[in-house]
Amino acid sequence: RVRLPEFGPRTAYPFPFSDQYTLTETLGLPVRTRLCFDSKVMTGTVFALRRAGLFALMRRLRLHTALTALFSRFHMGTDRYVVQATAYDRDGRRETCAASGRLEARATAIVTAHVARRLRHGTAPPGALHLDQLLNPVPFFAELAEGEITFHGAAAGAGAARGHRE
Repeated sequence: RVRLPEFGPRTAYPFPFSDQYTLTETLGLPVRTRLCFDSKVMTGTVFALRRAGLFALMRRLRLHTALTALFSRFHMGTDRYVVQATAYDRDGRRETCAASGRLEARATAIVTAHVARRLRHGTAPPGALHLDQLLNPVPFFAELAEGEITFHGAAAGAGAARGHRE
């Protein structure tokens, strides 16, 4: 169970986003990623089907494209999103921050545009890098806080100087 800004308490399920593997490797700390949807019904349904093995079966039968098309016909929920991160220090103290807004794809485009601009005008080393290896998060969040993304928790402090709400 997690408490998400603007959504309240939710059940979030383990989900193998690639960041949990890359961050675990680059930071040397355990990282776990979880997923839920704004619709509690959709979240429960998707993860019950996953637990029952339907998705693995569909992949083995090469029917996952049909399943994706079926799910794309259902529009439960809204265009709102929340991305939340919780970290623990060596003493067990917890820090949680989150970003929320509408139109997740637009928010992704905003982050991508800011990163591209920094890459173009910066001196990044060659090779594949992840955001945590490329930039300092505090000024980056402050820059993003000028846009349409709302920060909660520690990340809100980055935009607080500009009157951004927490």
